[in-house]
Amino acid sequence: METVPNLIVESKFDKYSFYLGNVILIAFFIYFLSVFNQNPILISILLVLLAFFILISTYKPIKVYSDKIEIIYKRLFKFNTSIKVYYFVDISSIEATLRIDGTRGFLLQLIGFFRVSVMLVSFNYFTLIFKNKKRKSISTEIKKEDLIKVFEAIKSLSDNKIQVTIAQPNLLT
Repeated sequence: METVPNLIVESKFDKYSFYLGNVILIAFFIYFLSVFNQNPILISILLVLLAFFILISTYKPIKVYSDKIEIIYKRLFKFNTSIKVYYFVDISSIEATLRIDGTRGFLLQLIGFFRVSVMLVSFNYFTLIFKNKKRKSISTEIKKEDLIKVFEAIKSLSDNKIQVTIAQPNLLT
């Protein structure tokens, strides 16, 4: 029997842009297939690139359970979707830098519409610090307010009272 998450958060904009972006990429893919005979070499390269972007396109909802956190890397095809599970007993603390909120966050999400990672675009990210001193950084387009809800849920649900530190980002980066 599957347990029910205590909290699920995702960026609605990220989810809708994920599907819209993939519909646009698939439309281009179909178009290039229809004109393949005009320039097979160039069209083949474009088709491979489009297929690659469709396969790597992702959005990341977060689920918080009573004993763990799941980061779901949702992709268009189920075979390509993955879930990373982190148990509270293994986590000693969380450090977060939260930049996406309000209008600025919406504009940053528009810039990253087709999942192109540009160094000038700063997403929200947090780092899980494990008891064995390993670290796992996770970037997300989930808004600051929703990530704070995730961190509050983790703090209240964890038996070991995981410490959460939220850094004040430089607004120019």
